[in-house]
Amino acid sequence: ANASGSLFSAETGFEDSEPVDVMATIEQRAIDALQGDTDIRQKLESSNGMPWYGVQQFLIDHLPEHLEDRRQFAYNLVSKAMNAIFGSQPRGWETFKSTSTGKTWIRAHK
Repeated sequence: ANASGSLFSAETGFEDSEPVDVMATIEQRAIDALQGDTDIRQKLESSNGMPWYGVQQFLIDHLPEHLEDRRQFAYNLVSKAMNAIFGSQPRGWETFKSTSTGKTWIRAHK
């Protein structure tokens, strides 16, 4: 390693911040994929909405396979993605229980 390289990383703290940046990039890519998916957007914007797990599964499919706790990461990302795309609750979107299954569903407000 050359001296200027180590000095640079020490000055900027770049090495410390890198994992956070990587995670932010991973999140953003998944959110962008969701935002760009017309099929899912139509479901979310319909009066029926769609299951929370459906959105979570979409996000899982758009996360790197090697990501630790991918399923949990995607679960936590659902709210963040919905906020980013539709605005915050309760104005932008809502969750509700399916009367037939009791599972959580999501619906976006237009």
